[in-house]
Amino acid sequence: MDSMDETHDQHMDEHQEPEDHSGSDGDSSDDSDDANEELNAQEINRLQEELAVNSYDYQKHIELIDRLESSDDLELIRTARERMSRVYPLTPNLWLKWINDEIRMASNADEKMNIIALFERSLNDYISIDLWLEYVQYSIGLMDALTVDGVRRIFERSLTYVGLNVDKGVLVWDTFREFESFILRSMTSTQCELNDEIKRQLDRIFDLFRRQLSVPLIGMDNTYSECQNWCQSVKEKFSVDLNVAAVKTGYEKACKELAKLVAYEESLTNSEAPHYEQYVRYIEYETTNGTPTRVQCIYERALIENCLIADLWHKYTTYLDKKVVIDTIILPVYERAVRNCTWSSLLWISYMRALERLKCGHQKVMEAFESALVAGFQEPNEYLQIWLTYLDGLRRKTNWKDESEVKSLRNTFEKGVQHLAAVEGADPTCTVWQYWAKVEAKYCSNIDRARELWNELITSRPDIASQAQTWLSYSRLERLFGDDKHYRKVLMRGLTTSTDWPESVGQILLEYEREEGVSIESFDEAMNKYENVMKKANERRVKNAEREAEEKKREKASKKYEKYELKRASKRKAEQTPTGATEAKQKPAPDVDSDGFKVPQTSGSSSVSTPKKVRVEASEQSTTQSKPREERDRNVNRREDNREDKRGEAPAHGVSYKGDGTKDLQTVFVSNLDFKISEKELRDAFEKFGVVDDVRLVRNYKGLSKGYAYVEYSSIESVREALKHDRMPLEGRPAFISEMGKRSKFGFSTSVEKHKIFVKNLAPEVTTEDLKKVFEKYGTLKDVRLVTYRNGHSKGCAYVEFNDESTALLAVKESDGQLVADRNISVAISNPNVKSNPREDRDPIQNFNGNPTESSRYSKTRIDAPMIPMALRRQNAIRRRPQNGSTDSSASGSNSSGSALSNNDFRNLLLGNK
Repeated sequence: MDSMDETHDQHMDEHQEPEDHSGSDGDSSDDSDDANEELNAQEINRLQEELAVNSYDYQKHIELIDRLESSDDLELIRTARERMSRVYPLTPNLWLKWINDEIRMASNADEKMNIIALFERSLNDYISIDLWLEYVQYSIGLMDALTVDGVRRIFERSLTYVGLNVDKGVLVWDTFREFESFILRSMTSTQCELNDEIKRQLDRIFDLFRRQLSVPLIGMDNTYSECQNWCQSVKEKFSVDLNVAAVKTGYEKACKELAKLVAYEESLTNSEAPHYEQYVRYIEYETTNGTPTRVQCIYERALIENCLIADLWHKYTTYLDKKVVIDTIILPVYERAVRNCTWSSLLWISYMRALERLKCGHQKVMEAFESALVAGFQEPNEYLQIWLTYLDGLRRKTNWKDESEVKSLRNTFEKGVQHLAAVEGADPTCTVWQYWAKVEAKYCSNIDRARELWNELITSRPDIASQAQTWLSYSRLERLFGDDKHYRKVLMRGLTTSTDWPESVGQILLEYEREEGVSIESFDEAMNKYENVMKKANERRVKNAEREAEEKKREKASKKYEKYELKRASKRKAEQTPTGATEAKQKPAPDVDSDGFKVPQTSGSSSVSTPKKVRVEASEQSTTQSKPREERDRNVNRREDNREDKRGEAPAHGVSYKGDGTKDLQTVFVSNLDFKISEKELRDAFEKFGVVDDVRLVRNYKGLSKGYAYVEYSSIESVREALKHDRMPLEGRPAFISEMGKRSKFGFSTSVEKHKIFVKNLAPEVTTEDLKKVFEKYGTLKDVRLVTYRNGHSKGCAYVEFNDESTALLAVKESDGQLVADRNISVAISNPNVKSNPREDRDPIQNFNGNPTESSRYSKTRIDAPMIPMALRRQNAIRRRPQNGSTDSSASGSNSSGSALSNNDFRNLLLGNK
């Protein structure tokens, strides 16, 4: 016991402040300290006043606590920490600072026991292994007050919460065994012979070894060696033979499981905080292969560093709702979730339903509901969801025979209507109001009160009364709980009042009159009313269409005028440029023969300039076309370098690629870039894949970007990582990333993909996140890809990939024809068509000699019109007509060698020389 007390004293000494032995440096030093203290006091007062106005400013709470810590006023620090803990959960580091300050100042037994309560509060905020280690070590020092069994209970709780921590769990197990070993040493110091008490203590320590070695923990091989040595020493000292073979079985099984977890632990070690993606993969593995306690452990580890990610909390609570139906485990997690992410309505809704599911009483549900209303949500519609969740639970618990409970429900509905009306955009269709009317009609059997509510709604909200859907909902209520007379009356009112889609109401009215009408006169009345309404509606729609067309026409004209003005401005700017600013280009005179005909340019000509369009041989042209873009850029840059040497001045180009090919393996080619993107933005985007040595943005002769660039890395591994992110979005456009010197071979599957669906007829404003919200309710999404043009704009279709085929089939069945952003989408299983190459279907274009050329398939189509007058061609055709089956090998269009006609040949044809 003395050695354990000494250990605790050393732990307490760590928190003692060193004495200040520094002397005074003079009056100037004292004045400076006084000024600093006064400034610090002013800042403290300012922060306290601001927090009194807004207590939800997290950063100001932190700043105030930091300021107070420098003042050493423990009472003010304690007050500031208490104020913050009432609003926000404190991080483990903040709790440890608070606890260490309290330990340093605790002087009597009561104050030391208060620290135990402080530890319990801290563990309600975060299940941190660092907090648990501090807790168990501190409890050992209070063993006299807590008793040995009390300390053991704290240790057992720590093993329940953090004993499965693969990375640091071994620390808690080792501390527990050290504590039990200390108890054993205190027993054997006075009693050397084996007795029942010592035997129980030996079994307790051996059981700790067995339990620890059955859990996959890093460092368990050392623990197994320690267990073997300990068993051997016990056998020698007490002649007790412990069953080590039973420990070995669990140890080998845990080692196999640890081998699977090491990769996930290494990914956490090698990544930067908060390791969210790494934790998500770890959680997915444990959810599939682990036990509920192990899943809880990894969730708690992830939440310490990602406590503000509401989606992570929601997944955690959803897992507990399905797998662990124990209120003492589920409810504390929910309480921590809504304290960390107060803005998440989804967490509050799940929390209220969990309270109802676990039979916690209406008072607890109401407290959670009231807290949710003051949480401050980002979207107005979230308040509606909170109200609906609360009203659903209140309706389920209402005893309809108890008038007081029914009255309470009505009052709650009325409060909900008033509250949502005060929040702009919270309930645009008066959902709660309609819900109230249905409750009155169905559960209270009070159809008259339901009609009063509907009439009040239609009268007070003309915008809702003009919508056909409102009248359809009202008519359904009358159909279910009213009578035919009121049902027909509602449909007639809806037909004349709705302005958006009156035909939907009219069709139901006509169907009712046709199937259930009492007379032909009532049918005629309904038909005449319907025709008159639709005539006015169609006229109104035509006018609206004309108005929209006129607006589009004006908008188009305005854009055209703006483009014209920009063109004029650029032209004026060019005219104002000094004449000597640029070197004028002189067009050389063409070579002519003695008769004044232009001599065609040949490949061997040494003329100063080349014609605008020249013919090339098939082999030469195909070679040029087959060169990749980066090699052609090198040739362009070499020509620019030659021009620079000749002129003695810098070229008009911007920075281009002038590589020699030695670092091609370390370079990626990036295309389809926004023309406004800079090299710094490119470097920032690609540095996350590795160290970037150089970024070269290719520019034209005006110094403007051509839309592609070269990114050179320091290692090939970085290139491989960058290639994995082909088509990643950059400035709203998908960037095409490919290897140096290779064309991109990106392509999607062209066969049936039963786990993937194809969605079309999407509105242009629909995003990937919108699609996830639409389809995630059918099952786990693997990928959502919105098909876009090269400029990043949507093509109106997308691919949604699920984990299995059954989920995809369910999504097709449920969502086909669904209304998304005012459009009925079309959903089907993905079955892409194989695209044919239109170039392969073209007839080969012949060259000047009439022979097909390989490169002509990539050339522009040109008009093959003869340059010989019709009369001459007829004479020539007669002259070339074969006789007696013979063939004239020297046709007029070519000589025997197949070469082109010369100028003399054309002259002879035109002048009629034979």
